[in-house]
Parts: sequence; structure tokens; C-alpha cells
Amino acid sequence: MNQSENVEQMERKRHTEMDNVCAVEAWMQSMQRVGRLLDPMKALDVFKYVAVLGDPRVPVSPASQWLTDLLVKNGDPPTLANKLKAVSAKGVTKQFLMAKKVVLLHPQIRGYSELALRHRFIKGFSESARRALHEKLSVEMGKRGLASKPFPLSRTVLMDAAILTTDAFMTTKEKEEVPAWRDGAAGAALQLRMVNAAVERYFCFNGAVFNTGASWAAFGRLIGHVDALMEAALGQKASWDDSAVSVHSMIWSGDCDGELTRLAAQLPANLDNTPHIMQKTLKALGVKSALPKFLVDIWWPPLSFLSPLSLVTHGP
Repeated sequence: MNQSENVEQMERKRHTEMDNVCAVEAWMQSMQRVGRLLDPMKALDVFKYVAVLGDPRVPVSPASQWLTDLLVKNGDPPTLANKLKAVSAKGVTKQFLMAKKVVLLHPQIRGYSELALRHRFIKGFSESARRALHEKLSVEMGKRGLASKPFPLSRTVLMDAAILTTDAFMTTKEKEEVPAWRDGAAGAALQLRMVNAAVERYFCFNGAVFNTGASWAAFGRLIGHVDALMEAALGQKASWDDSAVSVHSMIWSGDCDGELTRLAAQLPANLDNTPHIMQKTLKALGVKSALPKFLVDIWWPPLSFLSPLSLVTHGP
């Protein structure tokens, strides 16, 4: 490629956080083909593996002197198998690698902490949800000529612990902080709904995004019930008047994310198995006396569980 073509390539495709996740996932898959000395489900082992790979054009670079020293100590030639054996030794710990200032060649995943963050996401965000996120959002953006636009879900949101299941975490304390509605099979199903919600919000509501992982998870959990409440009170969406459509768009655009996040934290996980009870509970949380009467009478009752302060100011 000449310089002009390189510039055009950069304009067509912007590097996103999902590209970083895909890189770590590719490393983990590659590890499975080189033996069992290193475990792809351990972030430190993945870091060791990528550090060993280095630059294939440079068999032994100055930056990998630490690795050369390990090979010399063992009396082994610098083959991939011997390198993997060397870094699998008991003394090659995280502290050892940090002391040697080992860094990776990937421009956005240089240190251990940067890799561990993406590795945690892969473990705690189901494979089906990751695939859907790639196909329905990343690929679709390319098809619509939006590949040069910023990815709708920022690194802060994607790497937020609030969207992950307990599979992502190592300590008991971290696992206990994951609510039941966001864990196990329920958590995997929620993550798919979260992806679908993110796709619909971005493409159908003027590129709206989520600001935190907690708001994304809460929205994925509750938006189906919010839509069901509105349809129960107002009929099918096609028959809604302009005021109802306006409020619905406002909710989907993110104006009520704070309230939905607060509600999701309060509602017990068992309600997710009984949609009618969940919706009844949401309606019971409302304080109708705090809402303008014409809104309550016409189309506000199904949304009375949301804070009037966040909605009334946007009313018709």
C-alpha cells in the first residue's frame, strides 16, 4: 500500500476495544495448540505466552534478555517449546515478569494489567454474547459505512465488572458481589439481551450509548418489562400517539438509565422468572401523586415507577 491507501484504510476502520478483546481471544485459542504447559484460562499464563511469541522476525531481541537468561540457565536452544517450558517454571511469577519490565508488542495491550482486564471480560461475558456483539454491532457498522465511527460501547463500559458473571472473578469477595440475576445461565441470557438492546439503541435511536456497565446491564434486564407495561396500557406500538412515542424514545435514548439502574439493584432475582410479577412490582413502586394529573390519566401509569424528575421535564 502507498501512503494514501494507508490513510484511507485507517479512515475506513477505527481500532476499537473489541479488536483488543479479539486479540486476547486469539492468543487464548492459539495456546490450546501448543501443549498444556500454560493454561489459557489464567491471565498470567496468557501474558507469558504472548511475551514468548515476541516478534517472529527477531529470534532473540534485546528486550527478551530475561528469556534468553532462562534458556541459558536450562541449557536449552531458543525453540518455542523450550521457551514455553522456561516461562512455565515455578520461579517465573508475576513479580518476576514485572521486575524484568516485560511488555508485549501489542500497541494497546502492553502490560499484564491491560491483558488481564480483557481476559476477565472474555471469561465473564459469554461466547454467544461476544459473537452477537461482533456480528450485530461491529460487522453491521461496517456494512452501514460506520466503521470509522467510534464504537458505541467504550472501553470503560465493556471492561466494567458490572456486566460480568462470577466466571470472570477469582476471589470469593468479587464473586459474592455479583447479583444472582446477572450470573449463571440467567446472566448469559441477560448478556444477549444487553447486546440486542445496545444494537437497537445505537441504530434506531440516533446513536445513543451507555455510559456505564451497570446502566447497560440494568437496561437489558428491565427494558422488556418497560415496553410490556406500555403496550399493556396503550396497545401495540404502531397505535401509540406522539406523546407515548416521545416518552418511549426518551427511555430508549438513555434519559432514564439512572432510574433503571437504581431499580435493577433493588429488585430480587426471582422476579426475572415471573415477568407478570416483575411488571406488577414495577408498577407498585410508582408514586402517582408526584406526577402531573394529565400524564397519569393519559399514558403515564405504566411508567410511574420511574422518577418524575427525569421524565416530566421531557414530557409533551
